[in-house]
Amino acid sequence: MRTLQFKLWLLMFLSSATLLAQKENIYSKNFKTDKNTTALLKLKGGTVKIESSPDENFYVEYNVVFDNYPKRKKKGIIEKIEIEAQMSDNHITLVDKSKIYFNARLNAMLGNLYKKDTSIVKNHNKKSKQDLIEEIKEIRTPVSFYEELIKNSSRYSPKEKEELINKFNNRKKRSYNKSFIIKIPTNIELTIDAKNTIIRLTNNLENKLSVRLDGGKFIAKSLNNNSNVIKVKDALFLTENINGGEFALNNIKKGLIGSINNINLLAEFSNLEIGEVQQNNNFKGFSNDILIHNFSNNFNQFDLFLEYSKIHFFKLSHDYELNAIGYNTLVNIDNIIGKVAPQKSDKKEKFFVKERSGKGLFSGIMNFDLTHSFINIH
Repeated sequence: MRTLQFKLWLLMFLSSATLLAQKENIYSKNFKTDKNTTALLKLKGGTVKIESSPDENFYVEYNVVFDNYPKRKKKGIIEKIEIEAQMSDNHITLVDKSKIYFNARLNAMLGNLYKKDTSIVKNHNKKSKQDLIEEIKEIRTPVSFYEELIKNSSRYSPKEKEELINKFNNRKKRSYNKSFIIKIPTNIELTIDAKNTIIRLTNNLENKLSVRLDGGKFIAKSLNNNSNVIKVKDALFLTENINGGEFALNNIKKGLIGSINNINLLAEFSNLEIGEVQQNNNFKGFSNDILIHNFSNNFNQFDLFLEYSKIHFFKLSHDYELNAIGYNTLVNIDNIIGKVAPQKSDKKEKFFVKERSGKGLFSGIMNFDLTHSFINIH
């Protein structure tokens, strides 16, 4: 009798074990490269993790992690996956032709999840560059959509959030997640064309990047190339550091950047939060809400051209100069209206100046050109 009970228990255990999380390696390939190699990734849905290669080879790996999926169901998912990678004339092309699509409705919910009003910022909200980087690290940690939803909800207390997340993680869930792991050598030039995709750049990449992402998340540790051209729309944008390049951000519900240096940024309909402005940055934009926590001791020059936007920054501890021209624009210092740009004509005039004091370290010059906008100095 005991032997029979043990066999039944063992059978039940083995049956349930087949439903636990399992990783299936669907595709694996590598290519030899040199300093003239270029690569193109065409992606749709899922997650792509891009990191530095340990050698001069370009590596591609495609995995699907199944959680509590029965064998017969897994087969149907795997049959829909189609990856094509080839190399011709020293150019690598990787295309995801799979028939598994990211849910656009979930992507819209993700955008609304992070939408917030930054129009009222108080002094105690100021963060150091490192504070913001730590916040970026926390958000970039991969979690389920449900956990992300609960963490950012205002409906629950911290204790309730913890209880809900623990309850969710402890129950059996039937799900699957597909992901690329791509390792690129230092010298190659990489182009990414992606839709509704989570892009994770995990290293301090110095490669030349050309990126077009429509929907999803763009998460980078550090971007270091003056020739970078990165366009992100309808997505989250998170990076600890940017040094050089051209950036076009459109409808970014949550944009967190630890520090910027030598970049040109065009932003529209976006909420951006920056830990520190370093040297020689140029912003242009329409209908944005931009919060800058700190300026470096040698930011040199910061040029800002905005329409129908709000710019928030905190008083600098070192000497600087500010020149603002504009039309129908208001300066708010410590929540008290300071200066209002002329409103009777469309001609822009200099309406606000903060001259250098000549005392202590001089850090740089801010040049603001604003139309129908607000400057908020806290």
